Amino acid sequence: MATKVIHLTSVHRCDDPRIYERQCRTLARAGYEVILIAPDCHDRVKEGVCLRGVPKANGRLRRMLGTVYQVYRSGVRENGELYHLHDPELLGPAILLRMQGKKIIFDFHESLAAQVSTKPWVMSRLRLAAATFATFVEKLAIIVSNRVIAATPVIARSFPRNKTSVVMNYPILKEFNPTSCLPYSRRPPWIGYVGALTEIRGVKEMVTAMDLLPSHLKAKLFLVGTFKPFDFENEVTQIPGWNYVDYAGYQPRKSVVDILGQCRVGLVMLHPTPNYLESYPIKLYEYMAAGLPIIASDFPFWRKIIEDVGCGLLADPLDPGSIADRIQWILAHPKEAEKMGKRGLAAVQTRFNWNLEIPNLLRVYEEVLQ
Repeated sequence: MATKVIHLTSVHRCDDPRIYERQCRTLARAGYEVILIAPDCHDRVKEGVCLRGVPKANGRLRRMLGTVYQVYRSGVRENGELYHLHDPELLGPAILLRMQGKKIIFDFHESLAAQVSTKPWVMSRLRLAAATFATFVEKLAIIVSNRVIAATPVIARSFPRNKTSVVMNYPILKEFNPTSCLPYSRRPPWIGYVGALTEIRGVKEMVTAMDLLPSHLKAKLFLVGTFKPFDFENEVTQIPGWNYVDYAGYQPRKSVVDILGQCRVGLVMLHPTPNYLESYPIKLYEYMAAGLPIIASDFPFWRKIIEDVGCGLLADPLDPGSIADRIQWILAHPKEAEKMGKRGLAAVQTRFNWNLEIPNLLRVYEEVLQ
């Protein structure tokens, strides 16, 4: 009889790339009975994964109370042997489940302390206290869990080595089929950005940069994602460069891949916040998997990756002029840009792909369940 494992999230969508696309599908193929409980999800079985939905609450406080309780209650009903939790706010359910004799894996997608220190809804005078509390939550999660999974080696530094495993968010190779992409030399002058549309991810600077490009380039910025907070959209659409933006909103994975397959370059313009300076943004690797050259924030940590691979250019994420200069260079040098994209693709195929992470995930499950 297959071992039943339950993934719980009160924050993420049921099609989340890390939770569903990578982990749940991999575990189902490995023979586990996998159930994913998430807000605003239709109950169904998809690719061997049983999806269970709970009502989605409006507002952060309601989510942290109501949705967390609904996720916990649904998880208890499923009576799994192992529970894999993806949000720090699920610490309470983790404690209760552990008291019931369940195995617990806590998965940290980001450094909680660094993340809290940059959240706009945390008042500046309270950020130190919030970061201190976040550190306490992380330490308590270590005690409660049988194992901690960290999404990057940098996040793993916060946890004891003997209880922590790293499972990276590298691209799934088969999603990015080079034969379905438009040949690079025939692509229009489109610039791509995929991800959350927030201020600290450089959306305003990217849009402003479009207004600084020479008109003869006929460049267009494709924005794929959802504005957060929602009223931020009103602010961004008033920027002059918005005239050169094609806003696609949220798109399913296949559509994202199709859009990237028509672009000339991918942008990753995260602001220099503690949570980003040493991050491994999945979009950077997905652009590489799509064969795109990259223009990324000039952080020392990222510079090492991009210069090592030779897959793109670096820009000051706070300076639209710097971003515009790099875009103009890419569009003016298509042969060199295509070579950058090919080097990035080769690196993903050999060094940065999900197939290389699968053994790490399965090893964690085997060790926790033995």
